[in-house]
Amino acid sequence: MIALVLLAFAGDIAVAYARQADNRKAKQKEETYTRPRPTKPVRPVIPAQNRYQQDKVFLENAKVLYKAQQWNDTVERQIVSGDVKFRQGSMWMFCDSAYYYPGINSLDAFGHVRMEQGDTLFVFADQLFYNGNERLAKLTNGPSEPTVRLKDPSGELLTDTLDYDVDMEIGYYGCGGTLKDEVNTLTSLYGQYNSKTKDAEFFYDVELINHKDNFTLLSDTLYYNTATHLAQIDSPTDIYGPNDTIYTARGWYDTQLNNLQMDSRSTIIHKDSLGRATFLEGDSIVYDNATRISRAYQYRDITKLSSPTVLTDTANKMILISSFGMYNDSTKEAFATGYPLLKEYSRPDTLFLRADTIYTFMRQDTVWTTQAEIEREKLREAYIADFEYLEWPADPEMLAPISQEEMLGIMLRWFDAQPLPDTAPAALPAAAPVADMPATTLPASVDTPAGSAIAAADSIPADSIAIDQIPIDSIAIDSVAIKSIAVDSIPVDSVADIRTAADSIALNQAADIATAPEAPMQPEKLIKSIRDYHVAMAYPRGRFFNSDVQGVADTLEFHENDSLMYLKRKPAVWSGERQITGKEIILHFNDSTVDHALLPQTGLMVEHVEEEYYNQLSGKTMEAWFEDDYLKRLYVEGNVQVIMLPMENDSSYNKLVDAESSHLTVDMKDRKIERIKMWPEVTGNTTPLFLVKKAQKYLPNFIWLEAIRPKSSIVDGKVRWDDELGEISEQLEFYFKED
Repeated sequence: MIALVLLAFAGDIAVAYARQADNRKAKQKEETYTRPRPTKPVRPVIPAQNRYQQDKVFLENAKVLYKAQQWNDTVERQIVSGDVKFRQGSMWMFCDSAYYYPGINSLDAFGHVRMEQGDTLFVFADQLFYNGNERLAKLTNGPSEPTVRLKDPSGELLTDTLDYDVDMEIGYYGCGGTLKDEVNTLTSLYGQYNSKTKDAEFFYDVELINHKDNFTLLSDTLYYNTATHLAQIDSPTDIYGPNDTIYTARGWYDTQLNNLQMDSRSTIIHKDSLGRATFLEGDSIVYDNATRISRAYQYRDITKLSSPTVLTDTANKMILISSFGMYNDSTKEAFATGYPLLKEYSRPDTLFLRADTIYTFMRQDTVWTTQAEIEREKLREAYIADFEYLEWPADPEMLAPISQEEMLGIMLRWFDAQPLPDTAPAALPAAAPVADMPATTLPASVDTPAGSAIAAADSIPADSIAIDQIPIDSIAIDSVAIKSIAVDSIPVDSVADIRTAADSIALNQAADIATAPEAPMQPEKLIKSIRDYHVAMAYPRGRFFNSDVQGVADTLEFHENDSLMYLKRKPAVWSGERQITGKEIILHFNDSTVDHALLPQTGLMVEHVEEEYYNQLSGKTMEAWFEDDYLKRLYVEGNVQVIMLPMENDSSYNKLVDAESSHLTVDMKDRKIERIKMWPEVTGNTTPLFLVKKAQKYLPNFIWLEAIRPKSSIVDGKVRWDDELGEISEQLEFYFKED
């Protein structure tokens, strides 16, 4: 047996040696063989199949390809490099090198990655991780592409990492990104962009910069379309422009035309060249930047919490409240309907206007002034602006009972009492017409025509003269800035003490000025300038009211430059127990009180005395002057008729006097008649009260309209006007409907 095994082993060895000898012979033969060169390029043979399949990723080109099978690889992996190109359906992918996994239909691409879908979408990145089965791509930045870029004809999306859905054509980012188009640049922490519909969504720290009109939008949620340039606002949003600031929480913003439609409680702030602000608030606002017109609406849906629209003009000290309001920032026009209420708070006592419609606008007037007066006015405007931007109330326990408008009036009175410069009137320019000059600048030798605006000294508001004549250099701005006024230094126990203390400061400063030694007067050069002034019209069924005077008329017109109010068609005015009626009434306001009244076409003045007795006076024209809310002087001309109850020494009444004449003047002192003059001829009677008949008690045109007089009441310690709610009484409705 052993011999047989040895024999077999020896045979195997012999066979092995024989094979080695054959191999050596073959190698020698190969080394001496020279392979002929090919006559045409050798190209790989691509298997015949449909390479446009939507569910299959194909390798279309590569300069180098080899398999890299490692011990832990569960799928086939091919390494390709050099001008690498892949395709899946209409999507092409390019890179410098890649790992290709044909078994799972995926790839990882590196270096100068580019994706192309059709001829409109391009994506650039440094790395691409693509799942062909789900058609999802993840792209990141790197050395070859510092930013991942998705481009289409409408815009470009830039981020560090982008997830892209090929089927949906939507790109997502979650670590900050930027979308640019020809109009805007948008950034956010998270966002997505649909290259098919051009819709983009942005969340968290959203910023939109409009390059066309230099607007910036800040929000937490925004939806945007790069084709229409429309932005949908769906969270609290701030929009800042060169002169406008907008706050809203829901709406549409056309960034191409710069128009906004805001569907939640919103605010627009317009600023003029002097920095003075106009605020418009509404439940819904439509803003047209091309025309600079804003339309504000109050919700009519009872299921929504609604508030009136509010227009606050800080330059003209006006607040306009209504259910619908329109404001033109280029022309400074405002229009309000739906129970409109206008508050004019330039005076210590706010003036209220009511009507079915209120319209305000600007007019221009030519004035002669000095450079010091111009600078003084700028300082006053800056002072008011400082006050209005304070958070109010500064001290709730002490100042809460005082409104911000009233406190501003107190501070302005303090401001206006600051020292005035000693200046002499300047010589008139040769070309300056006398009628155009303010009365305070005319030399004493110049004669002013009777009846002219210059001669009517009562038509010039005294406080406006004092304000305009304070030069800018007489007061340091820090000394009058509202924030520097130490209100706490004024000992106060009540709101009344605050008002009294502020008034006493102003009076003391005025007294110091009056007793100061005179300084040499220096003339100042007069400057002709154009000033804008504010006009407010209320119609029909207009009403106005404050604590001192109230009135109604079908049309009210208030001019800010001369503090004149015109009442037309069925006007009636009340002050205390006194009532004035006529075809037209013109009132002049000094601070918050009326100091002059003119009735150019018939007038009737009625004053309630006691029970059914009234002092009455009528004539074709009537003019009255008031002081401290009391009649000081009265002039009546044409068909003068009087019914009067003279007060006896014991303050009783025992007779009635009726008289007629062509002219009448009444002078009052200490609220008592000092002198009555009637001329040229007087007829009349004196009748004891117990003999007075009913027909003798009243003039033919007597009317007492207390029922339609605006009323006020005290609510929580504050004066509240019943007409602030805009309700029309039946008596007032009937009064205006009568011919």
